[in-house]
Amino acid sequence: MKKIIDKMYNPTNTKLGLLVLRVTLGSVFMVHGIQKLSNMEGTIGFFGMIGFSAFWAWVVALTETFGGFAVVIGYGTRVAASLLAVILLTVIIYVKKGQGFMKEELDIVLLGLSLGVGLIGCGPYSACHMCHKGDCKTCASDGTCGCDCKSKK
Repeated sequence: MKKIIDKMYNPTNTKLGLLVLRVTLGSVFMVHGIQKLSNMEGTIGFFGMIGFSAFWAWVVALTETFGGFAVVIGYGTRVAASLLAVILLTVIIYVKKGQGFMKEELDIVLLGLSLGVGLIGCGPYSACHMCHKGDCKTCASDGTCGCDCKSKK
């Protein structure tokens, strides 16, 4: 049992843990974005009911779909996760305000995930890391990647 616990909390698992967080967060948003895109008439109608134009319905649907995909594969992770966090803040403040914690809790959890992934970046198990590994033109002299993957030369 001690070996299992030691292995589970081994610092080398942080890379795998970030991958799990990225895939979870991105998948949730991709599914929500695809649902919105598959029924844009209903999405635009809902956005209109809460005071947002059709333009914002399209922006949110596309951001959730492609931003979610970017987070899953780990490319442009910081930007995509930050955009998803903005969407969630808007939902919490304008859409679910006053509905109580039970209606907001999933959005709060997704906001926390978005902020965390956005702060950490894509990590080593990502498209960004694979694309830049060993040949990143933006690498600093200390070998740290200038994009968000933090890979080493």
